[in-house]
Amino acid sequence: GPRLGYNIWFTPGSLGLWPQLGFLYQSQSQSPGGKDGPTLSRQTIELNLPILIHPVKHFHFGVGPFVDLDLAAKASFNGNSVDGPKDTVFGIKGEIAGWL
Repeated sequence: GPRLGYNIWFTPGSLGLWPQLGFLYQSQSQSPGGKDGPTLSRQTIELNLPILIHPVKHFHFGVGPFVDLDLAAKASFNGNSVDGPKDTVFGIKGEIAGWL
């Protein structure tokens, strides 16, 4: 899904904060033996707040908290649809990235 963010420099070129907001849509279905199986779908908003360290230009690594909040969850099987459990997940996430 789409994600937006902006790097806020603490020390230009070496240390910054990169808040990110995203929207995710997930859908999964199964067809065992060619028959229609269950379909699960979920819409989630995510918020990431990593602190980034840029040891060299065009490369960073970061770590920070994240929260994923389900807005909707649905399960359907044989034409019947029910609301699924909505999850809230939070923790610490790390990343390593480089670009040209």
